[in-house]
Amino acid sequence: MRSILFGWFMVIFAMTALAQSSQGRIVDLNGNGVAGVEIVGEGRCFPSAGALAKAQMSVFSAADGTFTWPETGAPGLGSNCAATLTYSFTLKKDGLVFTRGSFFSKPPTAFPSLYPNYDERLSLIQATGLPSWSGVSAANFSRTFNESIFNVSAQQVLASQMIVAGFGANLAVTTEVAGLTLPTVLGDRKVLIKDSAGVEKAAKLFFVSPSQINYVAPDGLANGPAQVRLVDGSNNLLRLGLTEIRNIAPGIFTANADGKGVPAGLVVRVKPGNVQSYEPIAQYDDQQRRFVPLALDLGAESEALVLALFGTGWRQAATSPVRAIVRKPAPDGSVLLSVACPVEYVGAQPTFEGLDQLNVRLPRDLQGSGDVELVVLFENFYVNLTVNTVQLKFK
Repeated sequence: MRSILFGWFMVIFAMTALAQSSQGRIVDLNGNGVAGVEIVGEGRCFPSAGALAKAQMSVFSAADGTFTWPETGAPGLGSNCAATLTYSFTLKKDGLVFTRGSFFSKPPTAFPSLYPNYDERLSLIQATGLPSWSGVSAANFSRTFNESIFNVSAQQVLASQMIVAGFGANLAVTTEVAGLTLPTVLGDRKVLIKDSAGVEKAAKLFFVSPSQINYVAPDGLANGPAQVRLVDGSNNLLRLGLTEIRNIAPGIFTANADGKGVPAGLVVRVKPGNVQSYEPIAQYDDQQRRFVPLALDLGAESEALVLALFGTGWRQAATSPVRAIVRKPAPDGSVLLSVACPVEYVGAQPTFEGLDQLNVRLPRDLQGSGDVELVVLFENFYVNLTVNTVQLKFK
């Protein structure tokens, strides 16, 4: 299905409120408290020198599901960790899945411009033992944005009008692909999302198969814990997924449909007189059997080159700061080149359900830079929320 989505694109060309309390509660789908859930907190310090420092402790939810988030602060890590202290929290209980299994926070520091604080913990978390399935961004297949940093398991995070890939076993008995008009019932399957306000809406379906169902999350979902139900045509429950709805959950589609490498996009070359032409950014390599970056030529001084990226989950970030940076990493981990690229458009791509677009002007400083990385940061959604890093190449 990943290749089907990419093929269609080529044809057509949350922030959750910061936690204000150290208290939390875990409830079942009926609102009853869930006892005995272990909440593991880990503090980490990234000092300027020396090994990574860690401190860990656990607490358990009480009979009514309440708990106090465990704090493993600077005293356990050393005073030199005050500026870079970060926390991760993991929920554990056999047989249960949660709204999200992992949460992250960073307390205020004396250097807020360098080390902004954030806190993505939820005060209310749902849990269930019903047959579950999971959904991830259909663009980069990421469950959450910080999991690569903390190396922990996490549940799905979705945004309204985001393209989602749902995975599981025995999800359907047939394989069916929707036409250009997306239905809410396909292959005798429906996806229903109930948000934190208790409003349930049907998702539009791209694709249904026994192991994967791709859909567009409905518009206007309230932020916070939500349920994703997979039902048959008679509304019999088949799978239940727990998720969190945020304002944005961004991901960039890639040419190889794996969330890595060269992005799914194109460049627009603008010549004097506003004469525009479209050029590819990827080419297929027979030896590697995958798409690789096509070297881009910035052209004459009188020309401008704009990169159009396609993704999902970021259309509600149009009014917030978005940055794009092209960098060239060195083998030792240092950065040989870092160039800020003006973002000229961020929002919905108007001809395809759930597809978003980001237009980035490519500065002339990139000429001759060779293989580089493009990093997109959505600010004010936690701290410099990054999308999957993609690859470009310049002559």
